[in-house]
Amino acid sequence: MSIDIGSIKHFKPLLNTSNLPREEPYRYDGFKTESKILPKGHKKREDARAFPEAVQWDRDQPVKLRDGLTIYCDIFRPADLVDEKLPAILNWSPYGKNGSGALNLHVIPFQACRPQSTRSDYESFEGLDPAEWCKRGYAIINADPRGCYDSEGDIRNMGTREGQDGADLVEWIGSQQWCNGYVGLAGNSWLAIAQWWIAAEQPKHLAAIAPWEGASDLYREVICLGGVPHIDFHEILNSIFVSNGTVEDQSAMIREHPLYNEYWEDKRAQFDKILVPMYITASYSTGLHTMGSIRAFTEAKSSKKWLRIHPTQEWYDLYAPENIDDLDKFFSKYLKKTNNDWELTAKVRLSILKFNGEPVFNQKEENYPIPNTEYKRFYLDNDTSTMIPNSHTKYSASTYNAESIDIKDELMWKLVFDEKTRLVGFSKAVLYVSTKSHNELDIYVQLRKFDASGKIIDHINFPKEALRACGMKDESEILNTNIFKYRGPKGALRVSHHITKIEDGGDDISPKYKHDRSKPLIPGEIIMVEIPFWPIGIDFEAGEGVALVLAGHELPYPEFPQMKPSTQNKGFATIHAGDHYPSFLQLPFVSFLKAAAEVVPTKTNKTSDKLIKSRKENGRYTNSFNPKFKFPSPALAIKWKMSTGVNTQLAYSKKELDKFLPIIRHNNSEELFRTTSGIRFIWIGHATCYIQMNNFRFLLDPIFSKRCGITSLIGPKRFRPPALTVNDLPENLDAILISHNHFDHLDFRSVLDLNKRYGARLTWFCGLGLRKWFLKMGIRNVIELDWWQKYHFAKKEINIAFCPAQHWSRRTAFDMNRSLWGGYAIWNTQHKFYYAGDTGYTHNISIFQQIGKQYGPFDLSAIPIGAYEPRWMMEAQHVSPDEAVRIHIDVKSKQSIGVHWGTFALANEYFMEPPFKLSQAVKNNLLNSSSFIVLKHGEVFAIS
Repeated sequence: MSIDIGSIKHFKPLLNTSNLPREEPYRYDGFKTESKILPKGHKKREDARAFPEAVQWDRDQPVKLRDGLTIYCDIFRPADLVDEKLPAILNWSPYGKNGSGALNLHVIPFQACRPQSTRSDYESFEGLDPAEWCKRGYAIINADPRGCYDSEGDIRNMGTREGQDGADLVEWIGSQQWCNGYVGLAGNSWLAIAQWWIAAEQPKHLAAIAPWEGASDLYREVICLGGVPHIDFHEILNSIFVSNGTVEDQSAMIREHPLYNEYWEDKRAQFDKILVPMYITASYSTGLHTMGSIRAFTEAKSSKKWLRIHPTQEWYDLYAPENIDDLDKFFSKYLKKTNNDWELTAKVRLSILKFNGEPVFNQKEENYPIPNTEYKRFYLDNDTSTMIPNSHTKYSASTYNAESIDIKDELMWKLVFDEKTRLVGFSKAVLYVSTKSHNELDIYVQLRKFDASGKIIDHINFPKEALRACGMKDESEILNTNIFKYRGPKGALRVSHHITKIEDGGDDISPKYKHDRSKPLIPGEIIMVEIPFWPIGIDFEAGEGVALVLAGHELPYPEFPQMKPSTQNKGFATIHAGDHYPSFLQLPFVSFLKAAAEVVPTKTNKTSDKLIKSRKENGRYTNSFNPKFKFPSPALAIKWKMSTGVNTQLAYSKKELDKFLPIIRHNNSEELFRTTSGIRFIWIGHATCYIQMNNFRFLLDPIFSKRCGITSLIGPKRFRPPALTVNDLPENLDAILISHNHFDHLDFRSVLDLNKRYGARLTWFCGLGLRKWFLKMGIRNVIELDWWQKYHFAKKEINIAFCPAQHWSRRTAFDMNRSLWGGYAIWNTQHKFYYAGDTGYTHNISIFQQIGKQYGPFDLSAIPIGAYEPRWMMEAQHVSPDEAVRIHIDVKSKQSIGVHWGTFALANEYFMEPPFKLSQAVKNNLLNSSSFIVLKHGEVFAIS
């Protein structure tokens, strides 16, 4: 795909080389194909850096592109290595080769703290300096892409055509007699952005890329953030380009095509096609590139990729001596094939800002977002202009002038941290909004830091000593631009685009929108919107805090002073909060107690050596905490069957069973599964339960089959049908928790049916060793957990931990205890739920007390009360009702429901005995009679 998509053609004439001024800031000195030596000590200008070694400069060299047009490039090589085959690094820049363009560090105040004396002025703007890199043994190529300066054609603004052109040049470079066949790409901003499209073409000579801060989706990240057109920056770029042709005019394109279409799709990088090693950088300071760089790291298919997030400004970082050394190490590995230790570099090096202190540099992580991130919600209170953890607040509203650009018309909510806090990763605002009279609304949000006195503060993107060394006398000289000052992560959304939110089933920590259509607002109608912020990385001391700022105009400082705040809004808008309208801010918390980051699931930070740990002996799990435990042997099972009388006394007629164990059927599934705050519990039968905790919906040990056995013809037959079927379950079921692999808890046919209906939308949880069974079933979205191991289900703000139990596992003659058994603790910020799984009671061994201490007290628990006779056979593996009450007490459960009874005849007790004995046990322990109960099949139990 290229610019010529359908009838979409917008080009704009520019300054050309015949009428280009020769004075500052333009320093173009004409077109001339020649080769010359720049001797050691050569200076392009008096204040420039001298070349430390002699360099051969092959100027304006022609390269033919696949469509027949010719572009020109300059080639710099070490003069003493002109007969050697060298690795090559390409700087693909539209700003003019060799410092000849209007945009360069000369026009930036304080020269971005990288004075000309540190640069030769032969570097392309935002590119590598030949004076530095030739001495390191590389050939440096500066290119004028299609349409730039004397290169033929019209300037293309990213996309497939530019990628093809760059790939053509890479192949040309790699085939030259002076090149060793390995070519890299480097540079910042446009020079980084172009790398995504060039690398996606997969030219065979491309060996590595180093995109140091580059947007990767021009629509969503640059020209139409949140679906709101912003053309100021592109207008500035168009004013400085030089071409004997024209430039692809994206300002005109966004005016004519404000919705996402095939043209804008071509301006979104295809990371699944990038396979080469990547060294990516990002910073918080830029308003253009942060999201693109981080998206590249998270989505690129390359197996060798590194991300460094630094705390300064991109140009200052690009020319830092220590970073040049770091980049040289990367390129040496893949372009020179040097046997160095680059690949031991941490996959992520993270910097964290303090605003009023020195930032944290290069904290090592294994992934981004950090796997053990904990996402917390804070709810807006319009009456106090604060944010609080509790969603149950009274209704409040804040109305603001959406068309105003005055700071007094901005809204702000504050959150004070009472302890040292670190926020790293993605945040989002979920807001309930309405307009007074207009059918469109653009919302802009930003997170700002305030100090302990309540003062909002900025981060300076350059070290102050560097600014002073470059001439700054007073901090008042620092411009209020995004280059110099960072206020905090931003977000925006055109509200009529809220209908295009992409529901991809992933963790919804950073909502995404297609922006391909819009739905006009109805004045007065309240709409919920989710607005993602760009990544945050900020430390807070106790007493400091974060403010959510909201307005009808852009909130960050502009990239350049000539870019002024503007708005396309009309009239007033209202933010609703509190009862029925729980507007909130979700923030990413990470621990200060650093260890090597782990891939989730991660160990809970409460785990200690005193807790009962899982243990293997000869490859099989054991109940080593109880030396008296004996796994049931075939001989013991035969003795049970042969010597013990069965006392189930099952009723034979359906009428009698309906009397003893009625089944509640539900006709209104929408009402049954509606989202409510609190916990909603439905007993489906046996240990199969449906639970809803706010908007998180999950099943326990699903079995919907007629028998629990190795086939549909073998095994105990159920005497009560399930109260719900797979098809009755809600469409938005999130997860299934499996306690162990016995047939009455892990049913083959039920798993097949659930997977057929939900597929990858479901997340399955199980104990260690059981995931491979699911993989054989074609189910891959499976989380294996060890005892005390916690998984944070970020999409729904839920924590799930696997808990110890005394039991065993087996499905075949060969897999005895190859997988781990257990129960689960599930909790969010408001409620806690516990499921014991199958277990015996560990007398004098405190595993249930440990669970209560670790994760309790629980608002609701599901505890087994059936399949316990004869005790000499079942005591070690199944609790009696008396022991179930002991578990209820040990885990500090406020309310419990008895499960694992009334469905299959798995043991010898009378089929209606469990609830009777449970009632007696509750009374004997002096508990409230309603604290531990049983339900009818299909009955709903709710805790608000």
